[in-house]
Amino acid sequence: MAKKPDPKKKQSKANKEKVELKEHKYRPKLIAASLLLFAIALFFALTSFEINDYNVLSGGKSSESWLPSNDLGIIGTYISYFCFRYIGGVSYILVLFLAIGGFKQLFFKSKLYNWEYFLGLFLLTMGLALIFGIYPDSLSNPIDAQLAGGTIGQRWCHPESPIGWIYQFANKTGCLLISGFIFLVGFSIIWAHDWHASTVKFFKSIYNHMTADRPKKEKVIKEPKVKKEKVPKNNRKKDNKPESIFSKLNPNPRTNAPAPHQPSFDNFQPPRAEPKVAVGMQMPNVVAKPRTPSKPIIKGDGTYHLPSYNLLSPDPVVKGGANTKEIDKKKSILQHTLESFKIDAHVSSVTSGPRVTLFEIVTAPGVNLKKITSLSANIAMDLKAHSLRILAPIPGKSSVGIEVPNEKASPVFIRSLLESPEWQKGSSLIPITLGRDISGMPICLDLSKAPHLLIAGATGSGKSVCMNTIIASILYRFTPDELNLILVDPKVVEFKNYESLPHLVTPVVNEPQKVTMALHWAVKEMEHRYKVLAQCNVKNLESFNNRTPSANLELDERNEPVPDKMPFLVIIIDELADIMMTAKGDVETCLARIAQLGRACGIHAIVATQRPSVNVITGVIKANFPTRIAFKVTSTVDSRTILDKKGADQLLGQGDMLFNPPGASNLIRIQGAYVPENELENVVEFVSGQVEQKFNESIIISPEDAAFSSGAMGDPLGDQVASPGFEDTDLTSADEKLLQQAVEIIMKDGKTSISYIQRSLRIGYNRAATIVDTLEQRGILGPQIGSSAREILIPTNKE
Repeated sequence: MAKKPDPKKKQSKANKEKVELKEHKYRPKLIAASLLLFAIALFFALTSFEINDYNVLSGGKSSESWLPSNDLGIIGTYISYFCFRYIGGVSYILVLFLAIGGFKQLFFKSKLYNWEYFLGLFLLTMGLALIFGIYPDSLSNPIDAQLAGGTIGQRWCHPESPIGWIYQFANKTGCLLISGFIFLVGFSIIWAHDWHASTVKFFKSIYNHMTADRPKKEKVIKEPKVKKEKVPKNNRKKDNKPESIFSKLNPNPRTNAPAPHQPSFDNFQPPRAEPKVAVGMQMPNVVAKPRTPSKPIIKGDGTYHLPSYNLLSPDPVVKGGANTKEIDKKKSILQHTLESFKIDAHVSSVTSGPRVTLFEIVTAPGVNLKKITSLSANIAMDLKAHSLRILAPIPGKSSVGIEVPNEKASPVFIRSLLESPEWQKGSSLIPITLGRDISGMPICLDLSKAPHLLIAGATGSGKSVCMNTIIASILYRFTPDELNLILVDPKVVEFKNYESLPHLVTPVVNEPQKVTMALHWAVKEMEHRYKVLAQCNVKNLESFNNRTPSANLELDERNEPVPDKMPFLVIIIDELADIMMTAKGDVETCLARIAQLGRACGIHAIVATQRPSVNVITGVIKANFPTRIAFKVTSTVDSRTILDKKGADQLLGQGDMLFNPPGASNLIRIQGAYVPENELENVVEFVSGQVEQKFNESIIISPEDAAFSSGAMGDPLGDQVASPGFEDTDLTSADEKLLQQAVEIIMKDGKTSISYIQRSLRIGYNRAATIVDTLEQRGILGPQIGSSAREILIPTNKE
């Protein structure tokens, strides 16, 4: 028996091919540019060919002191000589095909060139050479007027002396059939490889443009046919009188009405298309107007347009998922497994999603559910599934659910979610798209009701893609005046694309020392907002923004005018583990404070980590982040750490997640949406090109640095203003003391760095960096070269 192909090997091979495509994404463009350049060079070589150059090459004239007259010199002479000699006037047609192929591959989307394309080009050229060999006077050839097809056409299909080889055996008709067949094979290969898709797309666009004004036909849904029951001969009518028209229009329901059609549990029932959203995912009491991405929003400084959906790719036409044949097969295997272990149960219904199919099993009275849960390994083996998840029972139902992965997954793109009614017509204040549930329905989270989100999972399970989906949802709904962002990225590379967003109130925070500064500023901003809300006699940010502003000028506790509206503030932390290692106490306290009080004043936090341990996701954080998303983890312990339940260890990865919505105890399995990086860059570029960034410089300045820059550090000359740059023209006595202490430390220990000066003098990071820069200006320290330590230019005690 032949071995069946291993699906794991297929998947690894597909992943390897994807990596190779990413590594060589510029190779097709280089090949196309080379092909186009060669076609242009060949064109100039052919058009500037001279017969005198041919005579020299063929030995008819002396080659002493010979200079070719070709535009490309001796290389062009040899190339044009070769082309005219062997394929004749077909050379010009070859130039045309090479130029079209290179231009199309370089400037339009096309398949990658391979050996099949060049084989088709070779057969097309040979076929044309043979055809023009039959008609030697049809094309002009500067070498010989009788060589329209070159030497190839003359040797094979020339009709006169010398007669071609094919012409001797097959005559003119046979030569036409053979040469035409070779030409059509080559042209068919090129057509199928490069021209078919663009041509069909062109004619479809013309047809759609011509038929745009025609009314579309509504699809007629055919009712299922009901088989009529055979009437016994004894009950048939004895008279042969025809029925009246009234009896046909209004038949007697007692005698003529067929039995109603009863749906069978054994047949597959596709998911209904009713827009259902999980409990606790939207606020029913809040009414918000939906926005269209093309509608401009007028602001004080101009017009701001939300991004268009055309920047994102739609869902593919050919979708994956489980088909009816696959579902019926798994259903019969599952039923056979239950019967083999003598469990009185049957599969009642099936719900198919983009990644997983749910089989609902109804058990007989008295069957212990542990018998089914203990068979998870046997069921997975019989179904040949990588992993499966058993719900015993399904929340809110009297049945057991078994989630089985589909053989072919269906990708979920964010554009289809943004165009769904759940997003367009929802009443959420801060809607965020997550993906599609097990029945294929869009899932939207209202962050204002969450009010904070914890995301955790192993490396490569889909956390970064989920973060990109959340940020893209924010960009498609809010202007920079309506929502502000603070992005924390200790890994530096995750939020690199968002550095130019106008929604940012501070640059992307990459240093762990600055994270505590940003969180402390958020706590102070939260306290300030509560004072403003109390001053205006409102309870939350929504009521504050919807109030009627007072005609009199109102000042807050900072003696600043009270704004008409305040934006939402969303803090997104990509990796919590790195931050907890540096300043666990401050970060944990600030996050707990924001989580407890930030909802009413419009401040929300989204925290993600790839290390779901109790050292990172502490009890304080878990207690204040009720809304959680768990991606695939390696053990049941990690799943319980995130969700307080097991199940995350049985996920499939690549966007497969378990979502714990706010105010609900049951978990929802979701296939996360995917946003390609190039499309996300287009959205960010569109948003960033409309509004300039306005950063709040006080966010990442420590209190010590702020006091130092204002001359409030206990300086005896406090009336003077200390310069934050330590310029020599306006240094105070306190500045000189710090510089002198730093020099003494450097001379004593023989080493220096910004962090070392910071710890030794017990000052802020920014202030220590300014001291080191000043010492470099005075010639005490050398410049910073890469990651190596600075050179000390003065003698030290260790020397």
